[in-house]
Parts: sequence; structure tokens; C-alpha cells
Amino acid sequence: MRTLRIATRSSPLALWQSNDVAHRLRAAAAVDVELVLVDTHGDRTQALGVPLHEIAGQGVFAKEV
Repeated sequence: MRTLRIATRSSPLALWQSNDVAHRLRAAAAVDVELVLVDTHGDRTQALGVPLHEIAGQGVFAKEV
């Protein structure tokens, strides 16, 4: 069986969205789906308590995914 890997952040919303897509892919095609959690610069910076408005640039959470 083929395996499709989906990169995703570990936030609750990102995981919900990724799991929904994975479920739909499993149902529609004969593929195994694996979620790969990506820890982005935005996640690491926000975990240190830096406010979101101080993190520079757009895509700070998504461009590494």
C-alpha cells in the first residue's frame, strides 16, 4: 500500500484539519496516510511567550511546513 505523508503543525486546529483530510483520503483512495508534525519558528517563538505581533513577517507558522 502507498503511504502519503502530510506535514502539519501540532496546534489543535491544524491537527483537526489534517486528520479530516487524512480520513477523506483513506476513504477515497487506497493509501495509508501518516501525519508528520512540524515545529515551526512561530510555534517555538510563541512558546517562549513572545507576543504574536513581535514575530516578524507573514507565514511565520506556515512557510516551514
